[in-house]
Amino acid sequence: MQYLTFSSRIEAKQYLRTCLRPGARVIYRQEKKDLNGQFVGERIIAVARLSGKKEFALIRGVRLNYYFIGSSSLAAAIQVEELIEEQ
Repeated sequence: MQYLTFSSRIEAKQYLRTCLRPGARVIYRQEKKDLNGQFVGERIIAVARLSGKKEFALIRGVRLNYYFIGSSSLAAAIQVEELIEEQ
């Protein structure tokens, strides 16, 4: 797991474009907005095949703070994400 804080939404988006492995496919993306329609977070799940095995990336952004969770098991990545949400 990796944790990063960005200085702007643009910087976060640029990093997201470069951090996903070539050939990774986004299978889920959800943006969260507040009552005023302002961006407050996002959740991205991507999958890539490495050496014939699936590798998942779960990216959770809360404002400008991002958690990057990598795992060969999507269920395990979701469990780690749930631990983060409890804090």
